[in-house]
Amino acid sequence: MAEDCINHAATLAQLPERPCETKELNIHGHHTDSGQFGHLWVHGSDAPAVQELKRSGQMPRRTALHGSRGGLGSALRNGADGGRRAGPPHSRAVSQRQAALAMAPAVADILAVELGHDDAWKMQQIRAFEETARHMS
Repeated sequence: MAEDCINHAATLAQLPERPCETKELNIHGHHTDSGQFGHLWVHGSDAPAVQELKRSGQMPRRTALHGSRGGLGSALRNGADGGRRAGPPHSRAVSQRQAALAMAPAVADILAVELGHDDAWKMQQIRAFEETARHMS
């Protein structure tokens, strides 16, 4: 998607064509053989650290936020970093608008704890996501 976006922007701006500088750039989590980690393959190079958390008993508890989406609470706890907003994680993980709206308070609660934010931050995130959800199809 990023490549398509950049190509479209370059076309609109009538920029000269040039080779992609990030075509072979490995992002965080890259692993050439993540399949060796079994069901933890989605964590890529972080899979050994996740395995160690599980072994040590420090793995965050699974939290069902909505229906069959039981692992999302754990994913949020594990992925909360860099001041992420409450909206993006569940807008990616949940395609149904109503389910996403129903989960917004729980997601904001988890992220507030993990990121050290207060109730005002949680409410702002919920309102921001509700505004985003209005435009979801």
